[in-house]
Amino acid sequence: MAKFKSLFALSLVGMALAAPYATAHERGDIILRAGAVTVDPREDSEDIRLAGAGKLSGTKATLDSDTQLGLNYLYMLTDHVGIEYLAATPFTHEVKGKGLPGNLDGRLGDFKQLPPTVSLVYYPLSPNAT
Repeated sequence: MAKFKSLFALSLVGMALAAPYATAHERGDIILRAGAVTVDPREDSEDIRLAGAGKLSGTKATLDSDTQLGLNYLYMLTDHVGIEYLAATPFTHEVKGKGLPGNLDGRLGDFKQLPPTVSLVYYPLSPNAT
């Protein structure tokens, strides 16, 4: 949570410093942005199955979310359409088990992901709007 608060505060400072320089966009412009990006998986676990033991009734797997620094690079193809690339530092998610027998309850493991994303973005307002 402390990491999220630090990233959020840093994003607010960056936006406050950049606000006076907000300008219109047009075809051929390149726009760079940075800020906090959250990956918040919505887990919906069924009962956990263990090899040799089958399905364990009343058990569940959970997955936490993570917030990291994200960078957006936008190239305006036209005055209203741009192509955007999102890059972020790796996200780490912790997998936990609940209702497992013995001392298996708790942390089951971690995994990291790096979700680069390319989007086609449409800006419906006038290109001269700030």
